[in-house]
Amino acid sequence: MEAALKPPLRILHLEDNPNDAELIHAALQSEGIISHVERVETRDEFLASLEQGGFDIILADYTLPSFDGLSALKIALQKCPDVPFIFVSGTLGEEVAIEALKIGATDYLLKERLSRIGPSVHRALREAKERDERRRAEALLAGEKRLLEMIAKGDSLSMILEALCRLVEELSKGSLSSILLLDPDGNRLWHGAAPSLPKSYIDAIDGGFIGPAAGSCGTAAYRKAPVIVSDIAGDPLWADYRDLALAHGLRACWSTPILASDGRVLGTFATYSREPRSPMPPQRNVIEQVTDLASIAIERKRAEEERQAHLWFLESMDQVNRAIQGTNDLEQMMSDVLDGVLSVFNCDRAWLSYPCDPQAVSAGVKMQRTRPEFPGLFAIGVDVPVDAETADLLRTVRASSGPVRLGPRSQYPLPAKMAKRLGIQSRIVMALYPKGDQPYLFGLSQCSYPRAWTEQEERLFQAIGRRLEDALTSLLMFRNLRESERRLEEAQRISHVGYWERDLATNRYTWSDENYRIFGLQPQERILSFGEVQELLHPDDRHRRVVAVAEAVQGGRRYDLEYRVVRPTGEVRFVRSVGDVVRDESGRARRVFGTVQDITERKRAEQRLMAQHTVTRILAEAATLEEATPRILRAVCECLIWDVGALWRTDREAGVLRCVEMWHKESMEVPEFEAASRESTFEPGIGLPGRVWFNREPAYIPDIVRDANFLRAPIAARAVLHAAFGFPILLGGEVLGVMEFFSNEIRQPDRDLLDTMATIGSQIGQFIERTQAEEALHHTLAELAHVTRVAALGEMSASIAHEINQPLAAVVSNATACVHWLAAQNLQEARQSAEFVIADGHRAGEIIGRIRALATKAPARKDWVDVNETILEVIALARSEVHGHGVSLRTLLGDELPLILGDRIQLQQVILNLMINAIEAMKGIGAAPRELSISSAKDDSQSVLVAVRDSGPGLNPGSLDRLFQAFYTTKPQGMGMGLAISRSIVEAHGGRLWATANVPRGAVFQFTLPIGGEKVA
Repeated sequence: MEAALKPPLRILHLEDNPNDAELIHAALQSEGIISHVERVETRDEFLASLEQGGFDIILADYTLPSFDGLSALKIALQKCPDVPFIFVSGTLGEEVAIEALKIGATDYLLKERLSRIGPSVHRALREAKERDERRRAEALLAGEKRLLEMIAKGDSLSMILEALCRLVEELSKGSLSSILLLDPDGNRLWHGAAPSLPKSYIDAIDGGFIGPAAGSCGTAAYRKAPVIVSDIAGDPLWADYRDLALAHGLRACWSTPILASDGRVLGTFATYSREPRSPMPPQRNVIEQVTDLASIAIERKRAEEERQAHLWFLESMDQVNRAIQGTNDLEQMMSDVLDGVLSVFNCDRAWLSYPCDPQAVSAGVKMQRTRPEFPGLFAIGVDVPVDAETADLLRTVRASSGPVRLGPRSQYPLPAKMAKRLGIQSRIVMALYPKGDQPYLFGLSQCSYPRAWTEQEERLFQAIGRRLEDALTSLLMFRNLRESERRLEEAQRISHVGYWERDLATNRYTWSDENYRIFGLQPQERILSFGEVQELLHPDDRHRRVVAVAEAVQGGRRYDLEYRVVRPTGEVRFVRSVGDVVRDESGRARRVFGTVQDITERKRAEQRLMAQHTVTRILAEAATLEEATPRILRAVCECLIWDVGALWRTDREAGVLRCVEMWHKESMEVPEFEAASRESTFEPGIGLPGRVWFNREPAYIPDIVRDANFLRAPIAARAVLHAAFGFPILLGGEVLGVMEFFSNEIRQPDRDLLDTMATIGSQIGQFIERTQAEEALHHTLAELAHVTRVAALGEMSASIAHEINQPLAAVVSNATACVHWLAAQNLQEARQSAEFVIADGHRAGEIIGRIRALATKAPARKDWVDVNETILEVIALARSEVHGHGVSLRTLLGDELPLILGDRIQLQQVILNLMINAIEAMKGIGAAPRELSISSAKDDSQSVLVAVRDSGPGLNPGSLDRLFQAFYTTKPQGMGMGLAISRSIVEAHGGRLWATANVPRGAVFQFTLPIGGEKVA
């Protein structure tokens, strides 16, 4: 069974007699030797067969017609020395046989004794096999020794791997060997050695991925087991590579994984054949041994490379660290580090750009170092727009947790446009994230060749990047700290904030420079104690500070106090001091630290705003300047912390200023100065008031005692008055008066104060102008209202005459009756008639009184008014007008309406105007009912509501907005002032007048009057 499975024995038979050849072949078969015999007779045929090769044994006759056995033996020993050579002859003598064996023949047989041919062939093949195995073992041993020597000497891995391939090719004739190395990621196989494979094939499979069906090598690495493909043409593992292999004449491939000592796959060892076949046991043995050698070489080399790489890593990091630690200047540090990086990686450009932000509009190179032959394309510090290609790269880098390689053997290809634009062939980049700043982009570029960045280079690059990131953080923080200190010092100077610290054990203060400046002292002039600081405070504020400090130290409220500082020059400054107490573990107070801020400008600004606001409110509430003046003087003094204020009014006839009002603090009595001021008059340019009057602008005197132009200086000195200022009260360009103020302190001129006072002076002037205008307006409105009332009475003259004629006719009739009764001596009837005369006279008098009240021009006078009574009085006055136009009048007056505060005559005018308008509106409605309704009630808004309704044609919606405008009228002969005056009267009473449509027709005019106005004087 095993023999049947063996391939036939290939025999080259040199024999000129076919019969003898058949006998020999039959003898072999009888011995169970399956063979394929190729018979040749001549020397040329023998040589041709040897050239073809592939024979396992050679049988030769000794004597041939044109050739002899010894010559054939010599040729065979030269062409194929390992193939057994047996003489099978009928004439071979003993001496010749011995000579043949000496030359190199394996055996000799006589044709008469063919029974020995089987054992002879078996022995020859066995001996040949042993010789071959011995030779292979020796060759393999020598090769291993040579390879181990190469490993020991430290030859390059590529040389060792190539020697391994050549050893296998030497031991297995006709084979082509290849070693592929697995990358650290364990995904792809890269070229290691293949001395006999075509370069085009090597390049095509370089970097191929491993997998379950990735040819022999990729599958072997994936399975971690040998993969034998006897025929590439039909094996499914080669589906993706079949065409490539066949095109290069490769038909079989046996691949074995190269395993590390820990079982990791390091690569694969492959043996190719140009014919379909499987490896024989000796070949398998060689492959196993060579694979072990490859594993040793690769591990040894990689260990050495890792050691060298680690040493290189440490030396490189040391170089970078020295560059970082060599300076505290940010730009110099970046330059030194990039110089070192350029040297360590032997690249063409090293650079830092900022910011690493794909959303940024522009970015620039913060620092770069380059080789002379590859200068940078962008100037340092110059920003350029971020294009779409760059933004995509920045997004990729920001999304990565480590460096990003671009170029050969990299996960990301180098964009062609970018490569051309920047003149680079590969690059490695990463994002740096220094604390307190935006990300930076750190990168290396290779311009001279398409560099494949190694794993070791990537690890070192990342480590340098992280160290540079820390350095950037430190130096940026250092720079920011220095900048913050500078800004803090500048901010303290600008904001007038100083720092202080008090040691409670020594009772001494440590002050910042600004603290000294706030107190008016030279910086670091002297170290002050608590008591010495107290001396620098305003006397009125010292006790408050002592109490506040003591309370904070004893664990009470936090120290937070505003007080005044008196500088050595006498200038007073407002400050706010805030502090915290530091205690030890036992709770005992050890020190107090805090800040002091000069708030003088803010305080004075607040005072000015408060003064201006208070004066504005006083003017808004006051009716006359005489009422407002004492309140204004007091408000200015209290808000701005001045002690005395005076108002001077111009006397146009005399051409002088006179003091008409003066105010002073209760704690400060100035009777002599007040009396002198009230008795004095000043012409333009004389004294402080005269100077303000003449110049029409504010004036300031730091110390009036020393001012030669201040005539009251001696009296002011006795009253302890020093600083003073005055401002004019202007109306247009005319000075109506002057206000002046005094303080018992010497104060420096304050421009902002004078500007505020000028504004207040203008406000007072505007108040005077407004009060004058209001008086004129009130006068004009009163005149107009009077004219309107008289015109209304004129329109009702016939009705008024009828109303008066009725009681007068009754008077005449009753008087006549009285005369007749007297003539008849009937005194009782006469008395009754006389009483009727009296009643009718009173009635006529009341009518005339109401008419006179409406017609009389008198100033407005508010009193408590009964609204219903007022409505009935107007109805009585207009009764004849109502009846004369055929109008049906109906009243709906509310019960128990409260009194309202108002002018009865003005309110009568409003009601009368609304009634007359309603009557006139109903003139043109023909035979339709003419209905007039007057109602009163208390509404929900604490007001009395009066409504006048008519059944006339109604209101035009388009004219409602203009209905109450002056001089707008719908009557042919109307003035257009009735409703305008009525609205102004109602609004002057705090009410509202409006018009709406009546349902189903007509119009409704309503007005409200507030309940409970101010008390009548």
